[in-house]
Amino acid sequence: MSHQRNKPTISVAIATFNGASYISDQIQSILSQTVLPIEIIICDDLSDDSTTEIINTIISQSNVPIYFQINPKNLGYVKNFEQAISLCKGDIIVLSDQDNIWFPERLEQYQKEFSSGPNIGLVIGDAIVVDEHINSFGFMLYSKYKLPNASPNNVLLDLIKSTWIKGCTIAFLSKYRKYLLPINSDIWGHDHWIVFIMSIISNISIINNPLMFLRRHATTTGSDPRIDLSLIGRVQNKILKLNTHHYRQDCRRWYDMVKQLEKIEGMIKFLQIDIRNLWPNRFELVKKRAIFSEIRLELTSLRKVLRFPHVIKMYITKQYSENGLGIKSAIRDILA
Repeated sequence: MSHQRNKPTISVAIATFNGASYISDQIQSILSQTVLPIEIIICDDLSDDSTTEIINTIISQSNVPIYFQINPKNLGYVKNFEQAISLCKGDIIVLSDQDNIWFPERLEQYQKEFSSGPNIGLVIGDAIVVDEHINSFGFMLYSKYKLPNASPNNVLLDLIKSTWIKGCTIAFLSKYRKYLLPINSDIWGHDHWIVFIMSIISNISIINNPLMFLRRHATTTGSDPRIDLSLIGRVQNKILKLNTHHYRQDCRRWYDMVKQLEKIEGMIKFLQIDIRNLWPNRFELVKKRAIFSEIRLELTSLRKVLRFPHVIKMYITKQYSENGLGIKSAIRDILA
């Protein structure tokens, strides 16, 4: 367990809130890494359990500097993560939830992965999904999503169709932070916001091996119906999304991303030349996705029977396969 000279330094950013049951396991697994971070940044969102006491005890015994800040008011988990990210000093920022357990080689693998290809700005690692007692559910996190195109070159295309990355599995270079903050917390999760922007302004590398245990339990922040719900529960969840509000939120979400990219566009001269060359095409994909959401929202104002010709045309022209989940999205637009 050591810091490595002439290697990019690592900061770990943790956002905590009432995590007393698991926070010790999480931090101890970070302190047991084969490559140690130069710091652990912890921002607590006014926990009212024993989270702060547990962290302060760990700090007194830690061989790694731990900066611990308690927010004067509750920020919510997205802005709490944003705050932790802003305080990091390392070359690589690794996000951490408060309830998982990292494998000892996790940071070492991430550190190596950033040097595995040109202009890699973000690395994604897999995880074994477990319950609160570390009993495995029998699958890895990203295998559950069944996304055959989840390769480094196709991450952007997949994210346009469905947001599927978990923040606790990512690490990114701090030099890109100026493009990411502040996070639009009204409608974007911190993880989806970061990964989506990074998929446009940098290259992404995926480690297919599991590098941690990802806990799913009753108090998990940011539930995922594809992991946490039964088949019946997933169907019920989809039915709940058959409303105009969901379509309006989706439309706003993508146009907010377009606005963010327009801001970044003024700074692209600072990006690597090959990324600048890819920018027009990548930005155009996002604009098309926003327009697709707007068209779908407009469809909800029509009687269901009048939607058929529009949906069929969009399906034939591959708008659903390029911007959504294919036939599933088409059927949803008819039923909404």
